[in-house]
Amino acid sequence: MKLTKFKKSSRLKTAPAAATSAVRARHLKQTQPPEMPSVTLWNQLPVSSLPECMSKPLSQQVMVPKPLVPWKPFYSSLIDTVRMKLSITHPSLEELTADNPHVRRNGLMYLVTSPLTGAVARVISRDNGKTLLLECSPVKWLTGQNVVGVHSVHPACAAVVKEVCRLLHLRPKPIERALVDAGSFTLTRVDCAVHIDCGARERAKALMAALRHLLVGAVRDLSFYGTQTLYISQSSKRRSLKIYLKGEELDANPMPDCVYHRDGLVEKASSLVRLELVLRRDELIRLGLDEPHDWKSDTIEQQMKPWTDLLVRAEGCVPDVRNIEALTPALQHKLRAWLLGDTVAFVRGVSTETGRASRKTVLRVTGIDVNSHLQPDVQRSLLVSVRELFERGLGYCDHRHKWNALVAFAIDRN
Repeated sequence: MKLTKFKKSSRLKTAPAAATSAVRARHLKQTQPPEMPSVTLWNQLPVSSLPECMSKPLSQQVMVPKPLVPWKPFYSSLIDTVRMKLSITHPSLEELTADNPHVRRNGLMYLVTSPLTGAVARVISRDNGKTLLLECSPVKWLTGQNVVGVHSVHPACAAVVKEVCRLLHLRPKPIERALVDAGSFTLTRVDCAVHIDCGARERAKALMAALRHLLVGAVRDLSFYGTQTLYISQSSKRRSLKIYLKGEELDANPMPDCVYHRDGLVEKASSLVRLELVLRRDELIRLGLDEPHDWKSDTIEQQMKPWTDLLVRAEGCVPDVRNIEALTPALQHKLRAWLLGDTVAFVRGVSTETGRASRKTVLRVTGIDVNSHLQPDVQRSLLVSVRELFERGLGYCDHRHKWNALVAFAIDRN
């Protein structure tokens, strides 16, 4: 019997075979310990390394040239919006505000406009005319801006209460005025803010893009408004964090001319990313910060620190595939599957608690967030960039040494 030799087929690979080869090549490339590139916002993140789900305009925002000269960061933190519950007896607000050019009604709320700065205070009557709820930004009401301010709550709030009562033609009783002067009123909302100076508007936009992509899948209740603003826990009744470009906000809502050194502040604000923490009544009570004198010079930093640590993963390591050997064999298998594109490798066939625990372990050991849509090298580049900007541009500093000049200039211009 004659045997027939079959020649090796020279046909092209089928589509499944080609895909399998590509996946294997990608797996080998990612599991080998290559030299991790030192890529940051300073020296351009290559677009080719970004995932396909990142839009082109957003990819370009992450590429920022290294600054030619170092800059001196502009540090600023302050108390912004405050809601106060005041024990002030008053007649009907409708009667008080009739034919008042500085007040207009909006449902149950009365909007009082400052004739000096144009800022608005919202006033609501409660308890049959025995309580006033007053909400506004004291720093904006008194100075016309909220880029710089002070850390103390009571002095600015007391000044706003007196001015709003004057505009309402309302004269509180002596005991009620004494309570306001002593700071004996309740806070039901406090917004504290701190800025990150990125040195240039382009780097501020790049920081926002980096935070946007790092936070997707890493935190709950994350929402976006365009590419300029993002919220963490926006729907929470206790606290929420808002992050946005201060320069873009001032472009849409310009500062009035009554602001002291207006042009200089606008220029400084153009490179700022603002973190704004909103603390509401239940959270203020839990923290013991529901009275004006509870707020000290370092309170803002204490309340902001858990959030800034979250943004830079302060307790975590920089993402590195080479740390995979420190995981258990089961987690190594799942992580390798995830690196090959299996996005449900950590949640398939396990409970939610187990999947969450596995993610935390991988994040702690390797720095890789498996809930993210980014590959580890991109996660590494963005995280290093965010840490650099936070370390360089984040600083807590009130401007109480300029406070009197800010207030006096707004008065003099009118």
